[in-house]
Amino acid sequence: MLVALAAVLLGAGGVTATLGVPRGADEGLVVFSAPGEDAFRLSVAASADNRWLPTAEDWRPGGGRRSVVPLRTDGGPLYLHPGGAVTVYLFIRNASAELSGAVTMSIVPPLQQEAQDEFFDHLCFRAVTEGREVLEGTGRVAGLVDRELSAGEVRRVSLTVALPADAPSSLIDRITGVRVHVHAENR
Repeated sequence: MLVALAAVLLGAGGVTATLGVPRGADEGLVVFSAPGEDAFRLSVAASADNRWLPTAEDWRPGGGRRSVVPLRTDGGPLYLHPGGAVTVYLFIRNASAELSGAVTMSIVPPLQQEAQDEFFDHLCFRAVTEGREVLEGTGRVAGLVDRELSAGEVRRVSLTVALPADAPSSLIDRITGVRVHVHAENR
């Protein structure tokens, strides 16, 4: 089963980059998954607030449908300045009744990345859970979140996205998408 968190995350205008989605599009992270009778089911919640904890209404299930996982309660953008970073907090829950399994996550470019859009390739990603680094790097990166996420267990993953201070000025007024895929494999 695959659960994908996807969003148009970063755009640049003037000297800032915006973490968010243009008005008229889905805002926040979007969850997709493939249904299956014996699937290892995940639910996902996310926020840009470090103190936030998901409530029952915040969880977005997999299961073949798409739903928005908002990053901010007001739906507004997060800003990323050259040399700065923003952090999003992902909560990944094993919603299976009995199954456990491995959970990995990967960062991939937008589906329709234009050849001249190098913005994504300049972004630096770092994800941490339970004091352990899950992934780190630029461009496409992947890592193991948990080898054995038991039924009902939750993992909080802090995902930091940074734009280097020496990012080229050609990135100003650009926007890119960032997709975070969460993969689950039952055991």
